[in-house]
Amino acid sequence: MSSSLQQTPEAPTSLGKRNTLGFAGNRRVVCEPCHSRKLKCDRGFPCLRCIKKRVECVYKKPPEPAASHYTALNPFALQDQIPVQSEQHWRASVHDAGPIYASATQTESAMSAPKTWLDYQLSFSKVSLICPIDVERVKTRWLEAFAPDLERRPKVLSPGVTFFTLTTLRSWPRMLTQSGTGSPPFIHPSQIWNSDYPPPLARCVNMAHMWANQVSGGEDIVRETILREAQALFELDGSSSSNDMGRLVTLQAYLLLCLMLLPSSPDEPINMPQQVKINLQELTARSAKDGLLCPAEQSGSRPDHLSWILAEAKRRTLYAVYMFDDVVNTLNEMPCVLGDELGILPMTCSKMLWLGCSSQETWEEQYNANLAAGKHLRLEELWMHPGDEKTRKRRERWLAAVDEFGLMIYAVASITQLH
Repeated sequence: MSSSLQQTPEAPTSLGKRNTLGFAGNRRVVCEPCHSRKLKCDRGFPCLRCIKKRVECVYKKPPEPAASHYTALNPFALQDQIPVQSEQHWRASVHDAGPIYASATQTESAMSAPKTWLDYQLSFSKVSLICPIDVERVKTRWLEAFAPDLERRPKVLSPGVTFFTLTTLRSWPRMLTQSGTGSPPFIHPSQIWNSDYPPPLARCVNMAHMWANQVSGGEDIVRETILREAQALFELDGSSSSNDMGRLVTLQAYLLLCLMLLPSSPDEPINMPQQVKINLQELTARSAKDGLLCPAEQSGSRPDHLSWILAEAKRRTLYAVYMFDDVVNTLNEMPCVLGDELGILPMTCSKMLWLGCSSQETWEEQYNANLAAGKHLRLEELWMHPGDEKTRKRRERWLAAVDEFGLMIYAVASITQLH
């Protein structure tokens, strides 16, 4: 772990039961409504007085060093309303995840060389992926809940599967607020292990802290703030000239915001505007259109490291979006359909490839070993009983090496499609 992390004076997990705000090197502040009325503020976010008065709880941002990369790169409208967490605190919370995660941060091709988020993003400018699926079906998937195609296979989530999927999805934004948990399973370590980090994800971290530490009675304020941030993110993507990696990070941040809007239990009402899901699928289709598969993957050879990182992260994000869509439809008592347009895509890679390779050479060796073991498992192969011994063994090899995200996909697919 780097010395900057060891010197971090206070980690985000030191926050108490309520999200009490303070800034390193600056005295504590009170919210603007309490300050203007000269009232005592409990420094919660939102504070109790603002909750009772039903006014927006706004904190003034503390002074920042000159030429802050965060200020330069973050154009969001809520800039002055939510305090920006220090980069050291964010990095301590995301990356203090044990030996396997620490070793992954040393990967040479994508993690050590780029010094800034902009450098990292530009390193993917020459990556060219192919899109083997019909992205229009991704974009208009929300319509299936209202008028499902009779030719599409229905997908029914039982109460147990719904609860399992819902609680797992909600745990991913919470990972941004706790040390020792790594990052959500669709964000590759290299995306957030540079000297600065993507502005959309930086904002998402602050939102996650606000969401995770909300108090009773402040739910509406938190929800409205998340919705405004999501809309700003969607509009930014529409006007941005970002490359493929930039669009992916925007999609990932938007997805995490959507997960914060899910209820904590299937018994609670889901209060999510339909437009949020429409926008999510629009962002997903834009990212998918840029490509989901390396040409080398299609031909059965080893791709270059950068191309693989981008393709694997995009596929994982796409699978997570579909799981979110199924849960929302089920909670709204609307029909779900099998996402068979994704069936030809490879399943998630092994945990070692995703997190455990300490260098590009190690990654290449591991990838070559996987190729020698046989061809990749496809998503559609999880929806059917193995028809032969060869397919069964390939599935078992994949299960032996896959990470928790892959196991989650397998569990849901097995219960909903095979029974």
